[in-house]
Amino acid sequence: MELNQIDIDAALLQERNVESTNVARSMRQIHEINLDLASLVESQQETVDAVEEHAYNVHDNAQRGVSHLQKAKDMMKDGMRNEGFMRVFFVVMGVGGLMIAIVLLLEAFY
Repeated sequence: MELNQIDIDAALLQERNVESTNVARSMRQIHEINLDLASLVESQQETVDAVEEHAYNVHDNAQRGVSHLQKAKDMMKDGMRNEGFMRVFFVVMGVGGLMIAIVLLLEAFY
């Protein structure tokens, strides 16, 4: 009977050893999966960081574009005001020059 108990104990130890080996193998696989996931997360973080940086650049460029458009609008308004002023100035100069020419012509004939 004692031999039978020894065989049972040996079989149990053998089974525990196999299960222990399987658990260790499973733990290694889980560790490898965790390492792979960590690597994926890290590489995705780099992509997310790049996208975020590009988004900030687009925002800054858009703000500068709006600022340039506002300046152009203001310059066009100022240009139209100046254009009106210049037209009046040249009309007055032209009329004044015409009057001077008429006076000089009249003096030349009389």
